[in-house]
Amino acid sequence: MKIIILAVAEQELSDAIVYYNSESPGLGYELALEAKDSLNRINSFPEAWPSFTRTTRRCLINRFPYGILYRKCEDEIIVYAIMHLKRNPEKWVQRLKAYLNEQVGFARYSRRKSFRTRLSVKDCAVYGSRLR
Repeated sequence: MKIIILAVAEQELSDAIVYYNSESPGLGYELALEAKDSLNRINSFPEAWPSFTRTTRRCLINRFPYGILYRKCEDEIIVYAIMHLKRNPEKWVQRLKAYLNEQVGFARYSRRKSFRTRLSVKDCAVYGSRLR
């Protein structure tokens, strides 16, 4: 199965790696390895982790206070966020809305009251290639 990581999620992980490397040399790279292992587990067992919202799931990263927020579509997994567990969970929704409006043009989703990443399976198939 193909894993697509949105740019905002990549930036979150990159920022965390830089932070942990500044705290202790090499610790950020350990975070990167643990995140990679978590992504491999998600790829192998996408339904194994509990629902975070109606359409997303969250896999916790071992040894670090981070979680990977993702959604399984027909033949791919879209990673929306790699977020710190102590931060406001609604923050990723705002960031994702901004990203989708800027990159993909999902203006119709930003006008909805409760966004909650309402990409349907059809949306994933149609727009999945544009989410790279």
